[in-house]
Amino acid sequence: MGIAQARYKDFEDVVLEHQRERENNVRQLDAARKELETQSIKRAELEKVCLGQKAEVIKLKDRNVKLDRELNKALKDLKDREWEIKQLESKQDKTIVEHVHVLEEAKRVTDRQLAEVQLELQKNQGYIRSLEKTRGRLMMEAEDLTRETEKENWSFDRRRKISSSKRRERLML
Repeated sequence: MGIAQARYKDFEDVVLEHQRERENNVRQLDAARKELETQSIKRAELEKVCLGQKAEVIKLKDRNVKLDRELNKALKDLKDREWEIKQLESKQDKTIVEHVHVLEEAKRVTDRQLAEVQLELQKNQGYIRSLEKTRGRLMMEAEDLTRETEKENWSFDRRRKISSSKRRERLML
């Protein structure tokens, strides 16, 4: 009977040890689930941020395209105005007027038009310079956002790899 009681105690000890290990494993599993949930939330947030930044990059690219179109249109207008100026100057040089009064009036009109066109040309050149500066700044911002997004993606991947390896190490223990 003493042997049976010793065996019974040994069996109870084994069962108790097994229950402790099981409870410990359950706690570790719960902790791992919480960590997984936390990391999943963080990942979702980072993905939202990444999507927002991608949308911002797309908007900036669209804006750059729009600015390029505006720049090209302004350059075309500028060329058209220069052609107009050349035509006006050509007309001015070739105009032969028999009456002095008519010649003076024609000269005043062409001079006024030329001054207006040149003023508009100067305005357009200033606008073009402004557009080029804005385009350059936007391109640098787009590059900065791209670099920042890549850095965040790399950091996120690195943290995910580290947490994954830590989880594996904990599970192996």
